[in-house]
Amino acid sequence: MGLFSKLFKPSTPRIFETASGNFTLLYSKSNRHIWSCQSSDVLITLGGTAFEPDATQLSFVSTFADTVAELNDQLSLYLSNQFDEAGIAHEFSEWQQRFKIIALDVTGKAGEKYYWNITLEDLSEPYAHFVLFIEGQRIIDISMDT
Repeated sequence: MGLFSKLFKPSTPRIFETASGNFTLLYSKSNRHIWSCQSSDVLITLGGTAFEPDATQLSFVSTFADTVAELNDQLSLYLSNQFDEAGIAHEFSEWQQRFKIIALDVTGKAGEKYYWNITLEDLSEPYAHFVLFIEGQRIIDISMDT
């Protein structure tokens, strides 16, 4: 019994402190490392090394609120169009009237473009979440989870 408890004992979580919050290493296998932080009401995940989150992705996290503010009109129009296309009634002129951001996932950077996803909680429909896939400043896809 002593041998198994030594081999399979849980390890101490690796935590990295940043200005955006304390990131915990959630997953680390081969060359894939995922860090996560619960910052106020938003869950943030991003890549990095086995020892620290990626510095460029952390840089994006620090400007995330400004980036979303730049996309406000595009987000409102995109969501409205998606609801129209699906035949779902909606009464919002700005996306913040019906949704709130609950998660940010920075998946990578190529050139000057960040690839990221935001998860929106629908405040009108319980248990409905919308994931928007964004490339740079352009929304490329949407997924709905209930």
